[in-house]
Amino acid sequence: MKKKNPALAIILPLFFNSLGLLYTTIVGGVTITLLYVVIGVFLLLSGSYEALIYVTGILHPFVILWSVLLAKEKNELIEKSETPSNEMDATVANDALIHTIIVYFLAMGVLAIVNRVNENHLLLEDFYAFYIMAVIITIIVCILPEREVKKG
Repeated sequence: MKKKNPALAIILPLFFNSLGLLYTTIVGGVTITLLYVVIGVFLLLSGSYEALIYVTGILHPFVILWSVLLAKEKNELIEKSETPSNEMDATVANDALIHTIIVYFLAMGVLAIVNRVNENHLLLEDFYAFYIMAVIITIIVCILPEREVKKG
């Protein structure tokens, strides 16, 4: 198995969303793509076209984080000459979900500070400001090196 490029693990989901996730996990990429299709069909049939944009904006940072964390995890296993297990995708997805929640709180905090300074309600009026802030923080979280935990 070849090592995964962490930069590609950020760029592909950033531009292609769940299809970019196929670079690191085929099962995860297909699952999220099918999730988008099911949610999209449901929202289109209900006539809620704008909600589709919100669902995409909410899931996008998760997809990016899942891709990057999985690429890093697979690279560590390859360096140790171990083979990645199928359970690893789900475990890393749980970690990505926790990271995503942290990213959302940070994005809301930054926008709350901006709103306080500018005295406008950016988060309430413009979802795109929240989405852009969340993606920027997601990329920063992906680029930051992981902290080494000392044992003993």
